[in-house]
Parts: sequence; C-alpha cells; structure tokens
Amino acid sequence: QIHSLSQKHIKVLFNAYAKQKGVSLSESEVDEYLKYVSGYPEQVFAIVDSIKNFGIAYANADLPNIAKMFDDDISNLLKKLYGETEAMQLVVLLSQFDFVSYDLLLQIMDKTILDPLIAKFSLYAIFETFGSSNQFIRLNPSLVDYVGRSKIKLSSKYNYKLMGLTNALIKSTDDEALD
Repeated sequence: QIHSLSQKHIKVLFNAYAKQKGVSLSESEVDEYLKYVSGYPEQVFAIVDSIKNFGIAYANADLPNIAKMFDDDISNLLKKLYGETEAMQLVVLLSQFDFVSYDLLLQIMDKTILDPLIAKFSLYAIFETFGSSNQFIRLNPSLVDYVGRSKIKLSSKYNYKLMGLTNALIKSTDDEALD
C-alpha cells in the first residue's frame, strides 16, 4: 500500500522538520521544494537533510532524484493494473482532478466498470474519500505526480466524455450568468 500525505500536511511536516534541523527557508523556497514532493514524508526528510548536511546547491541538484524516490513502489502498483485498460484509464481520469465526485465519474464511466474498480482501488489505497457520505474521491498524490511525469494519457473515449461534460457545465454556467 502507498501511504502518503496531502500537500497541506507535507508543508506542515516540511516546516516543522526544517525548524527542528535548524534549516531556515523562506515561504517561496519551501513552496519551490514542495513541487518535488509527491506526498512521502521521506522525501521531505531527504530534502531538509540534504540542505542541512550539504547545502542548498547540492539539495537543488538532487531534487530530481528525490522526486523519483518512490517511483518503484508506484510503478509496481501500476504494473498490477497495466493489463487492465479500464483500471489504468480510471487512474488517469482521477489524476485530472484535485478531487471528483462519484456522481461525475458515473457520467464518464459505466457503473458496471466503475464500481469493481473502486473496490479494487480501495484495497490498494489508491485513493481517499471524503464528504458527508464519502461521495468525493481524491487520487493518491504520489500517483497523480507519477501519472503526470509519465505523461500517461486519457483515452479518446473518456477524454471525449470529459470534454462534453466540461463544455456542458461551462454553457450552463454562462446561461445562468445571463439570467
């Protein structure tokens, strides 16, 4: 299972660990470093320890390696899904959103495909749910980062459906704004 933190919690951890180690950084410097952190506390520790022990120049040069620290774990997880086209498409689809409602996913994917995948993803801790009835889904930040860096694309079938829903939403918003 993948255990990572949200960006908000990673920032809190980064600031606390940097303070504990006596590493002083500006808010903008912290934000820049956090661009390379995909949710794993060990990445935070590696960056701060690198700054503390070797200096900012070395830490900056090492950022691409730190960003890839857990790619093997994520890659192994995704290998379990590679043979399942619909599963990979759901991962890519979820990576397009900060969070998405189950209802919106049902407008894009058939329930007979979506529900078994949601159950499987739950076993692998691929996402988290929230909301009053857990109706919102957020893909693990590490997977979002990995999918983005791997440039895995959404199939035209699902991309077309997503674009149609987006255009309909924009049109209905424009129509309401005119009233």
